[in-house]
Amino acid sequence: ELYCPFNQRRMYVSSSHEPEILVCRTNKGNFSIDSIKISSRHAILKWDNTKKGFFLQDLGSTNGTFLQTDNVELKDGIVVTFGLTCYQFYNINLTGKYLSMREIDGPLSFPMSCHHGEVTFGKNSKCNFTIPDSAFMEHAVLTFTNGKFFLRKKEANFWIRVGLPSKPSEEVKLEIPDTSPLTIKFGDLSLIHI
Repeated sequence: ELYCPFNQRRMYVSSSHEPEILVCRTNKGNFSIDSIKISSRHAILKWDNTKKGFFLQDLGSTNGTFLQTDNVELKDGIVVTFGLTCYQFYNINLTGKYLSMREIDGPLSFPMSCHHGEVTFGKNSKCNFTIPDSAFMEHAVLTFTNGKFFLRKKEANFWIRVGLPSKPSEEVKLEIPDTSPLTIKFGDLSLIHI
């Protein structure tokens, strides 16, 4: 089930009922949201019978599509939002246990390493990486486990951007938790729960 609190619309997606949903600002899609934060063709959510799962694709929207999560494996180019700022992780080197992070809309770039344990992100000045606009003292932690980098929740979930601005993204398979709803944000206004 998709639910948008902004306009209180509900829609059901399944392999037999509605296998594809086009999220858009206009009435040309089957899930329209009347907001300037939504692009005319913003994103597609669909069921793939062959791959047996739900997939999300941003269609090159201006304000982006985001998934809320509490744990993610970091891959080159992934964009994470803490507070109001988007950061991109890149130059991921699993052998050397280092990577870099940069602000999407700013000049700052930060190399970091997990040689000495974990890297913490948050408002607290004791964190390895201080995020001034985060509402949480310890927002998240970066760890290196089983040969991979993971970003995990400490006090709060964070948002993963699906694709980059104005470029259609790859399809992302949605991992729907058993106990809590999955939240998707289109632009910075509308939330949809599955």
